[in-house]
Amino acid sequence: VNLSGKSFNGRLVCTAPSGYKINPTEIPIQLSATNAIITSEFTLIPDNSKSNSATDKTISIEAIENGKVFQHQVNKIDYDHIP
Repeated sequence: VNLSGKSFNGRLVCTAPSGYKINPTEIPIQLSATNAIITSEFTLIPDNSKSNSATDKTISIEAIENGKVFQHQVNKIDYDHIP
């Protein structure tokens, strides 16, 4: 999580298709400085049974504060050949 505002006091929530086990399902976070960065981890374990054959395997992480959902994404490009 990279905070671009003044502060954030909420939680990260992970959702996945049915059949996935998520641990933890949510993580409380509190950031108080602009440009603060934290790293959080979720463990996802898929159900390998044939009943879990959905083609959509979308996993999402949402930051939620006071009922407002934030789903912004920044892709970091980090290759040795790109300065």
